[in-house]
Amino acid sequence: MSRILLPTGTQVGRTMIALTSTLISLSQQVGRLKLVCDQITAGGVTPELMEIGQDVNGDALLPIGTGATLYSNIQSIKSSLDGMLAMLATMDRGL
Repeated sequence: MSRILLPTGTQVGRTMIALTSTLISLSQQVGRLKLVCDQITAGGVTPELMEIGQDVNGDALLPIGTGATLYSNIQSIKSSLDGMLAMLATMDRGL
């Protein structure tokens, strides 16, 4: 991702910089969460392995029947955050 250069002396610039920082942090956290879920579920092939009774390591212990929904939601959140960061990257105008 390219560096976002915004005018820090304006309300818009300060807010965009804060938003960008928050989105980067969230994207990194969701990325780490997805990696853990991928390890438990063999890359999402068997999301029920995160559920009680099948989660042998106790890493997730989700209620029965919710593993696939959670895995899908994590994928959607990650994709959305990645899209937002890509959109913000286009604002690199060197202002």
